[in-house]
Amino acid sequence: MGVVLRFYSCFFTPFSHDELSALSRLDVDAFSELIEYGIKPDGHPALVQTLLYIISSFFGESLIAIRLPFFICSILSLFLFYAAAKKYISKSASLIALCFFATLQFPLTYSCWARPYAIGIILSLGLLHLLYSITKTKKRSIQIIWILLGTLSLYTHYFSALFFCLISFVYLIQALKHKRLTAFCLINLMIALLFIPHLSITLAHLETKGLSWLDAPSFSFFSRHIQYIFHFSAAYFILIALVLYKVFQDASIKKSTLYKSLLLCLLFILPILVGFAYSVYFKPLLQHSVLFFSLPPFLFFIGLLLSTRTTLDYITCIAILTLNLYMLFMHRKHFQLLKNEVHYSLNTFNEGLEQVIHAANPLYVNRYLKKPSNSTYDKKLKPQEWLKQINKTQKQGLILSKISLDKVLFTSQYFNSIEQINKGFTFSTYRLSNDSVSKKLLLQEFKSIEVHASSSNLYDYTYAFNLGEILNNRHEELIGKIEFDQTSKKVHFVMELLHKNESVLYKSLDLKTTDSTLSTQTLFLSLKTKDRIKENNALDEYQLKVYVYNPESSPIYIKSISLYKYLENEYEYGLLEAI
Repeated sequence: MGVVLRFYSCFFTPFSHDELSALSRLDVDAFSELIEYGIKPDGHPALVQTLLYIISSFFGESLIAIRLPFFICSILSLFLFYAAAKKYISKSASLIALCFFATLQFPLTYSCWARPYAIGIILSLGLLHLLYSITKTKKRSIQIIWILLGTLSLYTHYFSALFFCLISFVYLIQALKHKRLTAFCLINLMIALLFIPHLSITLAHLETKGLSWLDAPSFSFFSRHIQYIFHFSAAYFILIALVLYKVFQDASIKKSTLYKSLLLCLLFILPILVGFAYSVYFKPLLQHSVLFFSLPPFLFFIGLLLSTRTTLDYITCIAILTLNLYMLFMHRKHFQLLKNEVHYSLNTFNEGLEQVIHAANPLYVNRYLKKPSNSTYDKKLKPQEWLKQINKTQKQGLILSKISLDKVLFTSQYFNSIEQINKGFTFSTYRLSNDSVSKKLLLQEFKSIEVHASSSNLYDYTYAFNLGEILNNRHEELIGKIEFDQTSKKVHFVMELLHKNESVLYKSLDLKTTDSTLSTQTLFLSLKTKDRIKENNALDEYQLKVYVYNPESSPIYIKSISLYKYLENEYEYGLLEAI
């Protein structure tokens, strides 16, 4: 089952944004340029980007050529996972753990992308497999393999390097126990020497410290990561809770089992703690993906908990496979989200007639679009140019992808029909046309104010709402619509999200004349609350504040203000969050 899922995921889903980013950095003339422009800006060690450079140089950048080595790694990881698990837990417990590893969304996603994860997991599993063997044997071959795995871990990803350091610490304890400290020092000295050529790159990476676009994690990350691993489903936690209850009721637990359980849990938890501390005190870098290398010990531990060492274990395996497949296809819609990657989606829906306006990276989009000349990058368009673009496309139609909802609604005023044709991971796609059959988005209005008055106050038309009373879930987007007479003054329409009276999200709109052919201007402003609110039960803690801000006290005639909510895309972060 794991092989089939990985085969489909590797060769029947388009490149992810992360992969396209890596491929875009391969356009260099020399290896020195690859290091300077392809590896140093990336923040990952050099191994995988160098491998992609070699593959693309000989075989091109087709999906099969690029992903084939990573597919092979993902298949080998299934067998190595089972072999490594048997070193720590029973065969039946290893089989239970393997069922999780083969069919959970987390390992399935990152095992198949042409990124460091598929190679890094092979290295982590190899180190786990050799951990106890290396302290009990003097075979040179095992020591050489350990040096190779350790060195490659350092060259693959900094969190795979962290996992290697944790494994090495366990190796140190075992070496002291078996009086093999000299061998331990020599082996790890060799690994350190082999990493010296990479030091200049690592020092360049350390200057950036972390990811500027990522927020620092809160303490809820710990629970959300466990939920993420198990598809955000309560069924897994009920099952594990029942087993834990049974374990604590059993007074005959062996010391060796307790030791293994503690070791496996620490190997899983410590990378989270290190990443969390670094992200809070230095610069954010903690994401689910970087914790992939330390996932196997946790699944070993779950297999150990669930195993009864009887024929019931086979029933448990069938139940796990059934539940995981149901969650993947029916609830998480895993492959639908992967196939709906924005770049692939644009090519699917662009029939060659419509103009495409998008906010995705043009280098990535043009890889998929049949007619790249038909596409326009949104961030290059000023408001007046946006209106010109609309006027050009009224006859043949327009496709908007990854465009903010306020721009979509503004554009829809110039077309008879608007239809949301795709919901994907990190984007939505709309088709606008002047078809005879009119289609509109079903916005739910929750406040309408007929103003019809001139104002020159600094703050005016201020309204406050508790989000828990407005929204049904965090995926609903808030929309403000304002109608006003033509003006060239500096007046702003503002929507602000507050948490405990502190502003956490602020968005404003300049009330300037956009279309001079109209006496009444209609503009929209949208606020995406799910970027700040991670749990539905936290909605009551937030307030929405809407107002007109007039810093120069310029007179402006406002006709009406309307507020709406719209379930724009509940799958937008579906690969990483609960749906």
